[in-house]
Amino acid sequence: MLPKHHKTSFFLKAGLFDNLSSFAELEKRISGLPTTVEVGDAFEVFAEAYFFTQKIEQADEVWPFKSIPSAIKEDLSLGTNQQDMGIDGAYKTTAGTLPVQFYLGFYPRTIMR
Repeated sequence: MLPKHHKTSFFLKAGLFDNLSSFAELEKRISGLPTTVEVGDAFEVFAEAYFFTQKIEQADEVWPFKSIPSAIKEDLSLGTNQQDMGIDGAYKTTAGTLPVQFYLGFYPRTIMR
């Protein structure tokens, strides 16, 4: 599966996720980004990769919010426009169950203050 988030290649080329050894290190790097939009985008890129690679979540397909297909947005009562609805994405499970929406509740603590 290719990443769906529009900023994935930007953050990969910048080395944002290179040689990380802890989540705290990831938080520190992301909190150093210049805007809250970039902070949010970076965590969405991380979340997409996390849900796809961590089989405990049983995600078969992962969509960042702006990439969620219209039919799935309708199923989740999210509307079909690109307006931020307070969720960061959705995924379909390997069992084929209805898509699950996810929220990123781990923005860097320095941003949350």
